[in-house]
Amino acid sequence: MAKQRGWLVDIEVYLLWFAAVALGFWLCLQLRTCIELSLVLFYVRDRIMLVRPADVMDKFSFPFLICAWVVGIVLVEAYFRSGAAKHVLMKRFARVFGPTLLLLFVVDLANLLMQGINSAGWLQWLLLAGELLIGVMITYYGQLFKKSG
Repeated sequence: MAKQRGWLVDIEVYLLWFAAVALGFWLCLQLRTCIELSLVLFYVRDRIMLVRPADVMDKFSFPFLICAWVVGIVLVEAYFRSGAAKHVLMKRFARVFGPTLLLLFVVDLANLLMQGINSAGWLQWLLLAGELLIGVMITYYGQLFKKSG
């Protein structure tokens, strides 16, 4: 029975880890869009001479984001495994997933503001509201019992 419980915990750890990894990758993609938009709007504008340096900054930012994401994958997996051993896996998941979702909200909001508020449909606003609401709720759950885990 104990061996079976070990497998169930491993499955739970890796399912939650996969959700955190997928959200982190989506955050990297949205951050790249945000970097591209901000370079075009605030750095290049009408100056054709600055297109090449902006392109180089864009090309170097994405590998940097991916390297940070890979380091995060390794750290989160170890964090979740030790949380499973202490029986606080869901709280640790909330401490990772909630702030990541809130950061995704900030990046999506920045993308929306740079593209123009009128360009967004109701679905974009619904997505932003969902990211904010769910991110706050999950973060609050993760901070409920700060001493444990």
